[in-house]
Amino acid sequence: MEPKEKTASTLNTIVRIIILLVLAVALLYVIVNSEDLKTSRLMAFITGKRFDREQITDFSFAPDPANAFAMYQDGIAILSSTGLSVLDGSGDERLLVPAKYSKPVIKAEGKYLVGYDVGGTRWIYIDDYKILKNELSESTILNAEINAKGWAVIVTQRIGSKATCTVYNNALERVYEWISPERYITCTDLSDDCKSAAVGGLRQENAKIVSTVILLRLDRETPYAQVDIEDVVILDMKYLSDGSLAVLTENSVMVIDSNGKLRGKFEFDSELLAEYDFDGADFLLLRLQKSDSA
Repeated sequence: MEPKEKTASTLNTIVRIIILLVLAVALLYVIVNSEDLKTSRLMAFITGKRFDREQITDFSFAPDPANAFAMYQDGIAILSSTGLSVLDGSGDERLLVPAKYSKPVIKAEGKYLVGYDVGGTRWIYIDDYKILKNELSESTILNAEINAKGWAVIVTQRIGSKATCTVYNNALERVYEWISPERYITCTDLSDDCKSAAVGGLRQENAKIVSTVILLRLDRETPYAQVDIEDVVILDMKYLSDGSLAVLTENSVMVIDSNGKLRGKFEFDSELLAEYDFDGADFLLLRLQKSDSA
């Protein structure tokens, strides 16, 4: 019986390794493609402009399939494979920062902006058109978010852990760090009062994928609440004005209160998520498509 037990043990180990490798690859796929699901910031900016004259302002930038857009101040910011360009409401270039990005992602809130390279190490932080940081991280960057007060959370992947969440205030002082030893992190957000953070975790359990909403307070070392969600991946999350958290998965939107209790849930199992937008004030825009099996 001993040889069979060793064979079974070896097979189980191999299966676990394969699952973990698949999970690691899936993580980058989820992070990269969740950004692609967001509605076009460029189109939102253009269609939101009000043109009172026949003369329409020109907004010029180099075409690049990697271009990422964010509405910034009264203009628009473009992070491309060659760097950052920020245009004001008149179409004038206020800022140009050359740099190399493989998969650029950009986030903006008010006068604050953070840009980063998913799977790379470069990130940049802007405050009112001023560059406060433009450097290479020591670890691979997976995700970043910024709130209305300019506080930022940067998720990196360090050796010895699945992910590390580091919170910076608007002076870019490190004020909090949480290490995730068991879960990969697919998304994150910071509350506007700068007291709480939330992350979407992903782990393997008995050959299944389990997602977890993890709630953190920045004055505590460990999470104060966790909500497990089986068989789906958390794509994005956003704090609402009342302190509750909106969570978007592959097939649902749920709202979790500040104590980690489920307040409500909207499911769209029979439809496919084509696009979404979290930029509204306490509402989420979804564009759904009928699936072939529906």
